[in-house]
Amino acid sequence: MANIGSLHPGDPFEGVNSRVDQVVAESASRLVELRILLILVFVLGIGVLVFGLWKNNPYLIGLAIGVDGLMCWPVIRLELLYRRTIALRVIPQITALLSPRDASKELCALIEHLLERK
Repeated sequence: MANIGSLHPGDPFEGVNSRVDQVVAESASRLVELRILLILVFVLGIGVLVFGLWKNNPYLIGLAIGVDGLMCWPVIRLELLYRRTIALRVIPQITALLSPRDASKELCALIEHLLERK
């Protein structure tokens, strides 16, 4: 992490792009795991829903819809946290390219974006 704010010679955006690539490569397996988990939970919920419709069981249908929705929400929030982590790890490279005034504006905009409730 010693070279976070250092600029690469040549194209200044090359450093930002390489930093983004590095962060994404480091965390790619976690994102794949999150997406696989989300897909499995969704498929399981749909399977229980289809089984409930086949057996004409309203309790099973309601349970499948409720549990599927409740289980998908944390996984989606974890993926949002993953994306925010990428933004936080790349911002030093971006602000190193800017003047102090523009860097402070960029940091303020990032903080506002990260604190938004979605």
